[in-house]
Amino acid sequence: MATNNPFLGGPDYPRWLAAGIDKKQALFCPAPPASGGQQISIRLRPERLILLDVLSARSEWSRNQVIDGLLEAALAQLFHYLSDAAAEEVIDDTSKKVLEHRR
Repeated sequence: MATNNPFLGGPDYPRWLAAGIDKKQALFCPAPPASGGQQISIRLRPERLILLDVLSARSEWSRNQVIDGLLEAALAQLFHYLSDAAAEEVIDDTSKKVLEHRR
């Protein structure tokens, strides 16, 4: 289990998404993930795309916001299962690429 989990303790988008789907009123109105950034294309199984559309419609989040929120939880879980060494390598590689991209 990686002790350095950059996604642990971040925004709880899955819980906020669930609250939006359940139409629960929270004490505050958390915002969905920002929907800006680079565009990519992915292929989804038809059932996954249908589920994504249903989640998006029920939560009033865009498809991108739903995917980004779910990805946040998946990355936190992935880092939970990584060894410290592997997590550090992934973080280091990511940091280097982010810095190169900003130049």
